[in-house]
Amino acid sequence: MEDYDSLKIENLQLKKQLRAYEELALTDSISGLPNKNVLLEKLEQESTLSAMMLSIDNFETIGETFGMKFSDSVVREVAKLLNNFLADNVYLYRVDSGEFVFVIDGEHNYQAEDIAQGIKSFFDIYPIEHDDIEIKVTFSIGICNCEKDVMLKNSRIAMNEARSLGSNRYHYFSKDDSYILNQEKNIYWMNKIHNALMNGNIVPYFQAIRDNKTGKIYKYECLVRILEDGKVITPWYFNEAVQMTGLMTNLTKTMIDKSFRIFSNREEEFSINITQEDLKEEYLQSFLKHKCERYAIDAKRVTLEILEDVEESAAQTVYTQLTSLKEDGFKISIDDFGAQNSNFSRLLQMPVDYIKIDGQFIKNLETSIQSRHITEAIHSFAHKIGAKSIAEFVHNDEVLKIIEEIGIDYSQGYLISEPKDRPL
Repeated sequence: MEDYDSLKIENLQLKKQLRAYEELALTDSISGLPNKNVLLEKLEQESTLSAMMLSIDNFETIGETFGMKFSDSVVREVAKLLNNFLADNVYLYRVDSGEFVFVIDGEHNYQAEDIAQGIKSFFDIYPIEHDDIEIKVTFSIGICNCEKDVMLKNSRIAMNEARSLGSNRYHYFSKDDSYILNQEKNIYWMNKIHNALMNGNIVPYFQAIRDNKTGKIYKYECLVRILEDGKVITPWYFNEAVQMTGLMTNLTKTMIDKSFRIFSNREEEFSINITQEDLKEEYLQSFLKHKCERYAIDAKRVTLEILEDVEESAAQTVYTQLTSLKEDGFKISIDDFGAQNSNFSRLLQMPVDYIKIDGQFIKNLETSIQSRHITEAIHSFAHKIGAKSIAEFVHNDEVLKIIEEIGIDYSQGYLISEPKDRPL
């Protein structure tokens, strides 16, 4: 009898444990909401549904700024407040770090829109507070009432479309959304890039850089192109896709090898574009040394061009590598300076030989006094830190004359030379 009672108790305990495990498997541990497993089961069971996906705007920034504990508290508080928008036919799930999904029984677009507007209005008034920190939470919201097997995918597409239009917005899914068209374009170019790399169709083109004092060609910039069926394709078409594929370093290595091979039989200096991805991989120093030895190229002939807008998290690694490369003899150039978030103080930390003034200022020199003032300021700053200045986008004689009046050291642009498949 005692054995029977003992076995009965054990079975009850086991059932409780199983129920606890089942509940754990179906419940998001942070928000307490049903998780994605429950959502997928819901989509399987119901015939007619509409969905609304919400993503907390700048959620990653919240975590990086205040820490994981704070971002978890934001999720808990948001989940609690979103529960206020539930109804008999409305269900809420947490599917990812800062993402939630409402599911509505029936094709009630008007109901989804009412909920989206209500959420926007509510969170505009009520900020989230934790540990004496107060932040305003906004959402990018995507609404979809399409087939169940693509409902989550299309809701996410609509949400991404809303985010691309700016934070704190909602958007209905449409097959004509720019996000979809952009993704289709990127997939097309991803395939092109893979094929170009495999078939050796990534090629350097060369644009001359003029010494403004002597009027002679001083060096060349090596520019990446895809050569396909006699057509020359510029990075304007494929640059975003390259970044998405993770093939940027493959592209750079190909450009280094082919450019070095061509200049092994010449005497001019030349420049190669490198990216943050290349510097993060930390392969450049050994790779460049190997190519210099293979093609008998003096490192002093090679300039490495990098955009100035270095991510803060990678800044120290980038600066350390650039300093080592400079010690090896390579020259360093900052490309497109003046564009976007250029930072003069950051340049003081970098071993810079050249500063290339962004073309948006150069192309308007003859008509914009503001562009001239900015150009003069960048040129003056370059000389003060011991660097030379290069003007990009020099496209007519009047612009060249102004550049020479300012005293800019070098010029690059279609007036000097269009990119060619061989150096001049």
